[in-house]
Amino acid sequence: MSHEITATHDSIGGKSPSIRSNILITAYVAYFLLMPRFVTPFVWNIIGREFGTIPSRMIGAVIFIIPALIYLLYIKFFEKRPIMDILSMRSLSLKNVLYITIITLAFAQTYSLIMLTVPFFLGDLSMPYAGTLSVWQYFLMGAVVASLNEEFVFRGVLWGEYRSQNVSFWKIALATGLFFGLIHGGILSIADTTFSGIFLYAPLIHFTRSIWAPILHHSIVNGRWWMHPVHFANNQAEYEALMPIYLIIMGVIVAILIPLAVICAKKFLAHNQHNHISKTDLPRESMAFKLTYWALIAAMLLSIVIFRI
Repeated sequence: MSHEITATHDSIGGKSPSIRSNILITAYVAYFLLMPRFVTPFVWNIIGREFGTIPSRMIGAVIFIIPALIYLLYIKFFEKRPIMDILSMRSLSLKNVLYITIITLAFAQTYSLIMLTVPFFLGDLSMPYAGTLSVWQYFLMGAVVASLNEEFVFRGVLWGEYRSQNVSFWKIALATGLFFGLIHGGILSIADTTFSGIFLYAPLIHFTRSIWAPILHHSIVNGRWWMHPVHFANNQAEYEALMPIYLIIMGVIVAILIPLAVICAKKFLAHNQHNHISKTDLPRESMAFKLTYWALIAAMLLSIVIFRI
């Protein structure tokens, strides 16, 4: 069984946060907003038509992480810092794997139950669109490619840059979580992913000091799509007949998982408490950092209003 390294507060002390981390994420946001308008149409229209959906999505994922790869090359060859430390590649203990899995399943199943129960009682049983990907293709793209790709950027490169600059937890969580929400379309999806980025993904890496914690959470959440009732019905009539029994089964599962998740959450915090860094342990932020940080947050909120809704 692997073990976490104990109490490594490697980012405490030293200089106040510089504006570099804010410039980095601002540039990344600009890149993300411009990329779909100049690059993605080519990928989907040319490569997608020629080779299919999966290869085009793979290429789209690579295009998204190009700035992160350039940043890591800069860190490696100019700053001479270990890339593995920036990405928080510490191994995850079996206890943490168990805790995170149960907490994730409880949260995801509860959210899914609510999202299915509300329209059921409102009388809206229209069968949702399942997409063109098969179950295994969706699992590959969602549970593997998307999880690794997005966590590499948000809880890897961007989180690591802020952490190395001695930025407080909540400010890192807000900036990376808001950007995480920005890349998803639609007001409900943005709200859901932003909340998850700030209050789920961020605490996972903060307390474990391992990128594998949010990757595990992300993979479970995305991989659950095959459990949606739309995959077990061939038409609208079958979907309507399936929903009552599906919601009952889901309700029983949630009732079992929630108390287990509460217990696991307490054990998770106790097991990883030595990794926690409080704001009082960090140096004071410069005015330049504060101004650029809140300008960044305002820019992302404005981008959501203009581009994503």
